[in-house]
Amino acid sequence: MQDDERVIFRIRPSFYTVGKAYIGAAMFSLLAMALFGYFRLPIGISLGLALTSFIIPLLKHLQRNRIIYTLTPSKIEIDFGIFSKTVRNIPLRNAQDV
Repeated sequence: MQDDERVIFRIRPSFYTVGKAYIGAAMFSLLAMALFGYFRLPIGISLGLALTSFIIPLLKHLQRNRIIYTLTPSKIEIDFGIFSKTVRNIPLRNAQDV
């Protein structure tokens, strides 16, 4: 980004879908722990199943955190990546649909 460009706002994608995934994983893990406890199965299996249910929400969270949208008076910047950043600049004069 150039030094003379001022940032109007900076935003990430919504947390809504990630939050739903976390809530679903938490409900699944509680249900799994309750069922495994009711049937007196080994705690290691139920704990492992409960922890693996959080893999998809964690991946969605990482995917959400790797994108940043920045609006300046002359362009929209889209930053991708966590370790290696890729920046895509879209001049506002090229924006045709909002």
